[in-house]
Formats: sequence, structure tokens, C-alpha cells
Amino acid sequence: MSVKVRVIEGGIGEITQGFSSSHLGMDIVNKGYTLANITAHSDGEVVEIVKDCNYNTFPNGARIYGNYVKLKHDDGYYTLYGHGAYNTVKVSKGDKVKRGQVLFYMGNTGYSNGGHVHFEVRTPQDERINPEPYLDADLSREVELPQPVERDTSIEQLQVVESQLNVRLDHSTSAKSIGFCPVGIYNIVSRYKDGTYTWYEIEEGKWVANDGAWCKLLPAEKNEVVLTREKYNELCEKLWHYLKENL
Repeated sequence: MSVKVRVIEGGIGEITQGFSSSHLGMDIVNKGYTLANITAHSDGEVVEIVKDCNYNTFPNGARIYGNYVKLKHDDGYYTLYGHGAYNTVKVSKGDKVKRGQVLFYMGNTGYSNGGHVHFEVRTPQDERINPEPYLDADLSREVELPQPVERDTSIEQLQVVESQLNVRLDHSTSAKSIGFCPVGIYNIVSRYKDGTYTWYEIEEGKWVANDGAWCKLLPAEKNEVVLTREKYNELCEKLWHYLKENL
């Protein structure tokens, strides 16, 4: 499925591999699964670069990314662009770049099985986060994940048990993901069935899908009232007095 992406010249790309605990970035190709120039996501400064890697040469730091460019942006975030084609990198360390400026041509250097760009977003602490919310959005845009709540036995709740369950902005697998839902317990705002999954809205506008393995329902506990003989007699006496005074 084609999506809007800032990092490909022309602005439209295809996602070939998403973000996960074992793949801390997104792999993207040009629309139609073709190659294209890779461009800077936002204004920034080149802080790391490898530009002389080919299929047989792996300079220091290039075994995974091949030819790559790492930018630091004004808000403190970083972006990294990997697998550039040999002899196509157009910037140098220390350069100031503008959003949309060409960095290199998409290639297959480093640890790669086909031409694409490996795109990463990193926090000011240099921790890699899910790039999907930022493919066509500013890095400074705050994306808040839902937060677990305490167990409330009086209501039905949802317990998320899978650490790589996407939180989406609608009840559809094509809706934008804002990251992985923290494991824990959540209140259920609403639910929706689409024939494949049951979707649960766990905060307003934030949905998770369940196929029976990622989440489990925690039913409300029934509070049974035991009516003893003494309590029964007491209630009957109160009812008798009420009827006597009001009839």
C-alpha cells in the first residue's frame, strides 16, 4: 500500500518492513517498488556519514547500514537513512541540510537483500522509536501512547499481554500506528468487529486489535449477596412498618 513519506523524493513510498524489537526502523521503497533519491526528513545537521561502502567493502560502522547519513534536528531528534547506493552520497559530516534536500540514491549496500532505504527516528537520548507516526509529520509532534490503569473488578477490562501490539488511530490495520501498546490493563471505551479482529478503543481515538493472543478480557466479578434468615426478618419488619405508616 502506498503511503506519504517525506524521505523519498516525490513523497510516496511503499513499506516493505515495519518497526519491531528486532528491526528498529522501517524499510521503504519508492512507489511501484522502484528506486529513488532519499531526502532529509527535516532541517538538520549531518552528524554521522559513510559514503565509500560498496558490496565488498564495509568500512567501520557500515556492515549493517552500508552507506548512511545520520542527521540531528533542531528539536534534538535524530534521523538515520541507510543502504545508500555506492558513490551517490551528496552531503558531508557537518553540513547543514534542509527538509527535502537529496542525501543519496536508494541502494543495496550493507546488510540488505534489495534496494531500499532503512529509515530510523531516534529520540534526543538516541533511542530508536517507531518511525511510522513521523513518515509525513514533524518530529516534534508529541505522540502519547495509552497508559495502563488499575484493575477494577466492577467492570470488564482489557489486558494487553503482547509487547508488540500496535496502537492505531482507527479500527483498521491501514490506520496510522502511534507505537506499541505498553503491556497492562486498560478500560474499554468501545469495541468494533471487522470480520478478522475485534478492535478495542482503550482511550479516545486509540485502538488495538485482538485475535485472541495479544489481549485477554478480564470480566467483571459478580458480587453475590447472601440473604440470611436474620436479614430477611429484618427487611420484612421494615417493610411492615413502612406499609403501616404509609397506607
